[in-house]
Amino acid sequence: KIDLDHSTIAAQANAPGGNAGDVVIAGVNQLLLDQSSEIAVSTLTGTAGDISINSTIAPAESIEVKGDSSINAQATGDDGNAGRISLGTRSLTLTNGQITASNRSGQSGDITVNRLNRLESNDGLITTSTESGIAGSIRIDAKEGNNPAILLSGVSDSDGDGRDRLPTDGIIAEATNGGSAGAISLTSPLVSVSEGARISTTVAGNNANASAGSVTVNTRQLVLADPTSGIFAETTGAADAGNLTVQPDQGRSLAIDFARGAQISAATSGKVNGGNLILNGRDVLGLQGNGRIRVSSTGTGAAGELQLNTNQLILANGVELSAATISSDGSPVELIDLDQPLDVINTRITASTVDGNAGSLIIRAPSIRLSGVFSDENGRPIVDEDNNVQPAGLFAEATGMGNAGFIAISTPGRFTVENGAQATISTEAGT
Repeated sequence: KIDLDHSTIAAQANAPGGNAGDVVIAGVNQLLLDQSSEIAVSTLTGTAGDISINSTIAPAESIEVKGDSSINAQATGDDGNAGRISLGTRSLTLTNGQITASNRSGQSGDITVNRLNRLESNDGLITTSTESGIAGSIRIDAKEGNNPAILLSGVSDSDGDGRDRLPTDGIIAEATNGGSAGAISLTSPLVSVSEGARISTTVAGNNANASAGSVTVNTRQLVLADPTSGIFAETTGAADAGNLTVQPDQGRSLAIDFARGAQISAATSGKVNGGNLILNGRDVLGLQGNGRIRVSSTGTGAAGELQLNTNQLILANGVELSAATISSDGSPVELIDLDQPLDVINTRITASTVDGNAGSLIIRAPSIRLSGVFSDENGRPIVDEDNNVQPAGLFAEATGMGNAGFIAISTPGRFTVENGAQATISTEAGT
């Protein structure tokens, strides 16, 4: 057992161009970092070494990082390269703690955590980042033993020490000034994100040759529970956004439970294209609760595609599927592979624009039923910004000078609209 309290284990190169060595910890059963402790490899403009903790032998029983402590690999000068972080452990717990790999204009290594049963992050952060270089990727597999899970929460001060929460919680890969963000891959039967935590890739800056990493979550059950929580693939600069995919880790069914307005979003706010948002649940794709699944463009770039690949789509209790643009062309929302009846009950499917060309809604199913008003998992109506109750159903709309798309419905069975639901095409000034 290794306990670090106000302590540091480090390999550092403090001279320009110097290379730092590796930090290798092998054979540890329990590792605790507390009270601003640190395990670090760092360089200025050279190459930092790697951090390896039980990565190639039997995993540790637990690694815990708390109390403003960190495991980090960093290059702080121009063109410096940060090393990799590889952890082998059954349990990883972050409580106001961080695992980071960062550089300015060089390249960062990946963060890999494997042979996990459980990741629990409470006001914790796992991140790879760069300014104008290349950020590493993040891969976390939690699928060993009984009840494996990845649980991310932004709740602060869980141990009563009075410390402030981190500014951002969750699992994040980012490039802030023209660099390329890394990819995120998470695998576990249960993934939960709440209280402001995020899973996200973001790319910003004016480098059109940069790339945004993709986000892939492999899970049978995804729980998202907070207005600021969710899964995001975003670009605010000159590089296209990466794709966002959620799919089963095993089997052919996927359940996503939302609460309190949580989101899954692929978005662009610049001149470039947003990424595609892909949900795969070939047998059953179940989406329920107060939340939004959306592709969007708030700039002049095109929004990505919203792809739902399933034979049976279950929508319930306040889910909104949305493809939205401000002034660019929107993509269609297509539900055409369904071989089971589609019930849109207390939920909305929308394709909208302000001044651009909205996408269309194209739906084909054995039968289609629209029912009720837009309401959450507790039956409470979800009101718009003017406090108006919103109908459930299908909506293609242009709210400014733009053009609305069409709604195409094909069914050999019954098409039912009841209990206040609607199927509506609307424009303000366009067509």
